[in-house]
Amino acid sequence: MTTKEQTIADQLFHLINNSPESCWTYPTFFESKEVQENHMIWMVDQIQKGKITGEKAHRWIGFVQGVLVSRGVTSVDQEANRVRGILGKEWLKSLDKEEPAVNEELSKLDPKSYY
Repeated sequence: MTTKEQTIADQLFHLINNSPESCWTYPTFFESKEVQENHMIWMVDQIQKGKITGEKAHRWIGFVQGVLVSRGVTSVDQEANRVRGILGKEWLKSLDKEEPAVNEELSKLDPKSYY
């Protein structure tokens, strides 16, 4: 059975493979191998094969999406809408459950602090 993470990774794989070559050749301040096309393909392949799962898969997906947005392959809005369509209402409900804990932690921060 294909997981939601694998479905997202499959779509990212196609997005990378169908992106213009110019997205990967223009100079950026990101010149390390971690943000190159081959590494992006390797990352989504690991998720597709089920070698990377759970929260780690979510972090990897977010990283790949961030690189693709920075390269002009997609936009934050496009990715958010696409992922929402896959994760569905269950995912949105899980965010509501986590919010009180986050708000409690935020209320402990010193408002005068810069950090």
